[in-house]
Amino acid sequence: MDPDYVNSIPLSTYRFALSKKSLQVLDEIGSDPEYGGASDAGTMSMLYTLIHCCQMHRVLQLGTWIGFSALILADALMKTNDENNPSVLYTVDPAIPQAMKARAYIEEAGLSGVVHFVDGKSTDREVVEFLEAKAPCDLIYIDSYHGYSVAREELRIYWPLVRFHGFLALHDSSEFAASFDPENEGGVIRALKEWIPLAPDCEALFMRQPVWQNPCGFFLGTKKELS
Repeated sequence: MDPDYVNSIPLSTYRFALSKKSLQVLDEIGSDPEYGGASDAGTMSMLYTLIHCCQMHRVLQLGTWIGFSALILADALMKTNDENNPSVLYTVDPAIPQAMKARAYIEEAGLSGVVHFVDGKSTDREVVEFLEAKAPCDLIYIDSYHGYSVAREELRIYWPLVRFHGFLALHDSSEFAASFDPENEGGVIRALKEWIPLAPDCEALFMRQPVWQNPCGFFLGTKKELS
């Protein structure tokens, strides 16, 4: 099992809420050679709690990889699923081989009924048009490319898809995580700093060290109605 995954277990409060099957499959993902790290324990615990406490039904995730975060989000949505208001997770990723592995893990966990995989880049026209038709979303979680230019476009495209009083969350939103930008242009944090003044309907919260234990940081924005 990946050492980073093992070290995160004591901090992963969402594990207390996961179904027995989901927990078993999650540990399988933590042993997968392509695991390579994932959203930190604090981020996933926060998102699981938001979905559960706010009784969310429609969640969008940008960045699937092999399905670690998708499984946790889907497990939370399974608990809010209702025949009169079905829950769904739309999860987007262009990495087709890894997305196929994610599909297998989600099926093994018995969560296929609430997950819709969207193959393609988050900025592809056909992907955007498909997701616009599914809006508004209770929560949009962005943990994709980490480059400044892509993050800037994702903020521009996907903030309008968040419902009023809904949430937009981004991983790797700290100054430390700016080094993850493949183009070395300032990363997610630069995109957020430039975007927030342009979004007066966003109430922004940055979670950083020392309050937030993970150095990668976590951003949460809520959409308010402007008078």
